[in-house]
Order: sequence, then C-alpha cells, then structure tokens
Amino acid sequence: MHTQQKVNILLVDDSPEKLLAMAVILVSLNQNLITANSREEALKYIAREEFAVILFNIQIPGIDELNIAYQIKSYLKNQQTPIIFISNFNKNDMIFKIYYGETLDCIHQPKIPQILISKVAYFIEKFHKSAELKLKYEQLLNINNILQKQIE
Repeated sequence: MHTQQKVNILLVDDSPEKLLAMAVILVSLNQNLITANSREEALKYIAREEFAVILFNIQIPGIDELNIAYQIKSYLKNQQTPIIFISNFNKNDMIFKIYYGETLDCIHQPKIPQILISKVAYFIEKFHKSAELKLKYEQLLNINNILQKQIE
C-alpha cells in the first residue's frame, strides 16, 4: 500500500504558548508542523512552501483578517489553501464577512482538541485527493500527447 507523503501545516500565533498548544494538539496527525510568530514570518513561509492548511490566530495585533487572506491567496501555490482563523472570542460578524467557499473558516480557540484535529485532518485528506487528481490529469495529458504524435 502506498503511504501518503506528509503535508505542511502552518501555525501562526504571536504567543509561543499557544503555538505549542496547537502543535501538541496536531502532532497526532503526523504531518510537518511549521510555526510562525508573526504575519511577516508566516508570509515568508507561504512564499516558499505549499500548505495543506494554515491556522492563523486573528488576535495578533495589526492583523486584518481579509488582508492576510488576500495576501496568502496571492501566492499561486496557496490560492486554494484553506485558512482557519482561530479566535478566543466570538466575532460572528467577522465570520460571515470573511467566509467564502471552503477556503476560509473561523473557529473559537478549541475547547475540545478533537474539533481542531477533525478540521485539519479533513483538509489534509482534501489536499492529498487534489494532488492525486493533478497527477492523474498530468498522466492523461502525457498519454494524449503521445497519442497525438502517433496520429500525426
């Protein structure tokens, strides 16, 4: 049986304690957990790497949720990357303002770690399925090109 490759998960929070707590919760998923302490550090990682999901604390001073979402989505390899904004308080208006499609979500600081694990696991599975489809598409294109050359 083919084992799936580990994916990158970006955790962004200005609190080392909260980063550690998220990492401890998600370590059971056995993926590459990358941590960033600031928006700037996160954007450096996002420019270089592809992520299956990004978890972003929206309470970092100076963070505008829509602005950071647009900046993340401006990188081609992360245009479809799901972003989960994490908050300690209820910002229902903000949730409705930023939620579009399946690429943005907002949850309250997880009181039950299983909620966070389930959401991230779903996005990891979705990332793997998307990668498989891309590979099959490329294989079909190659076969089509070979067949076209044989016809000519």
